[in-house]
Parts: sequence; C-alpha cells; structure tokens
Amino acid sequence: MCVHGYLLVMHASPITTAAQLLDYEEPGHRHELVRGQLRRRPWHGAVTGAAIARLGSLLVTHLDTHRLGLAAAGVGCLLERDPDTVYLASIAFLRRDRMPPPDVHDFFHGAPDLVAEFVSTHEPDHDRLQARARTWIRCGTALSWVVDAEARTVDVLRADGSTARLTTTDVLRGDRVLPDFTVPVADLFDDFG
Repeated sequence: MCVHGYLLVMHASPITTAAQLLDYEEPGHRHELVRGQLRRRPWHGAVTGAAIARLGSLLVTHLDTHRLGLAAAGVGCLLERDPDTVYLASIAFLRRDRMPPPDVHDFFHGAPDLVAEFVSTHEPDHDRLQARARTWIRCGTALSWVVDAEARTVDVLRADGSTARLTTTDVLRGDRVLPDFTVPVADLFDDFG
C-alpha cells in the first residue's frame, strides 16, 4: 500500500470516496482522504506561503520556457482506490505527456512526477512530513522535495532511495525529472530575513 497519513483523523465522516471529497467543503479547512478517512490539512503561515509562491514561480517559468509540462499548487492527487486515498500536494509537476485534458475538473489520477511539500508552522512535525514524502515516492513520484522555510532547508527524496538535506549553501536540482532546473536554495528564502 502507498499511504501513511499523518494528520488528525476527523470524527466519523460520511466522506469516504474521492468523488465525495471533490464536492465536500468545510469553511476554513483543507482536506484529504487517507484510506477512506477524511483528514484535515494544516494551513501555511506567511513565510511558508511565500516559499511556496517563490518555488512555484521558478518552476512555472522553467516549464513555460522549456514546454515540459504543468506545475500546480494545492492539487489533489488520487493515489489509491477502494479505499480511496487523495493527497493534497503543495506543488506538483506533471510531464506534458501526463497532463489531464483542459476540460477535466477532477483530482489528478496517480502520483505527480515531482512533489514539493512544505513544513507548516501549524504542523511542524518534520518526521511525519518525511514519511509523507516517502509515500509519494512509493506511489510513483520520482522526486520529492520537503521544504522547511523556517529552517531554510530542503530535503530531497528520490525514487532510487537516495536522499539529501540541502541548506542555503547548496543548489536544488530537478535531477532526471527536470534536468535543466537548478536554483540556489538561498534564493527560495531571500526575503525572509
């Protein structure tokens, strides 16, 4: 199985499928399904939100220049069926040949090629986010980045099992997923003091 959730399980919920989750709204909350159980995802603070916007902007610029695919923020990805698992990716990249048609308004079916997850000030358990990143990899993601804006680090997890912790003196690379994508880690956090 691919899924190991880390968020608080909500009380008994009638939401157990991806189709139900797609139509579900609870003001002030974001949600996922983990093996048919509805779970809340934490919101990000300003510093983390700025890091998401910065990395997303850099990825979109690179993807548009090289016409490689699609980057999306806050996208739901249907990873498993019966019971359904839908993870919410902070940033996901899909190669051009895997992009859904423009008229599809559903979760992406499958794991993105690259996922960037961000440590939230409201859920700062780094180990649990690492486990989540490993879940993405087990479900088919080739490259996962875990960004901690407050610590100014990026943990890199790859499908081949290799890992690295990058600091502001290192360069973040897209590896085989985005071969020409490079950005100094410090550039992700320049405006944060």
